[in-house]
Amino acid sequence: MKAIWKILIFGLISFILFTAFRPFLNKTYYNFLEYWSLRDKIVWSNVDKLEWSNFEYDPNSNGVVTSVGMSKRWNFDEPFFRSVTVYSPLESTIPDTTDIYFLRSAQAKFDLLEVYRRKMMTEYDTLKKAQIKRLKSDYFDKIGIRYYHQFEFEWQAHLNATDRKRSLKILEDRIKEDLKQ
Repeated sequence: MKAIWKILIFGLISFILFTAFRPFLNKTYYNFLEYWSLRDKIVWSNVDKLEWSNFEYDPNSNGVVTSVGMSKRWNFDEPFFRSVTVYSPLESTIPDTTDIYFLRSAQAKFDLLEVYRRKMMTEYDTLKKAQIKRLKSDYFDKIGIRYYHQFEFEWQAHLNATDRKRSLKILEDRIKEDLKQ
């Protein structure tokens, strides 16, 4: 009989502690998941630029492969949405470490996605100011997809340009202006 009471008391105390510390445990859990997903990525920074060492060297590839993406995290209990632009060195290759065009092109792609990520955040901030309390998770997925598609469309237009070096210079100048804002 005493053993049952001990189990019940232990269970009740555990339940109370779990309930009291649940927000902390949730935040810690999601912070860990975010850390884990970004551990081998480079988060965009206006100070740090890509270097040759951020690529896998593959002399047989036809061109530079730059793997970029957006990491998004949201919480509905407290209005919270965070996003960063990331670059994956393990999934990016470069065929030539002497042609600066390859490095400039990779940096431009990384920077261009940051421009679109900021546009996405501006839309989110507008919604937050409008005090929309309950947005569904699929909304965040949809705006992320929409801005990523816009980024891909613009990047593909650059790749389809007849004079890529001229196109890159125009793109770099526009990106520079957009990132100032």
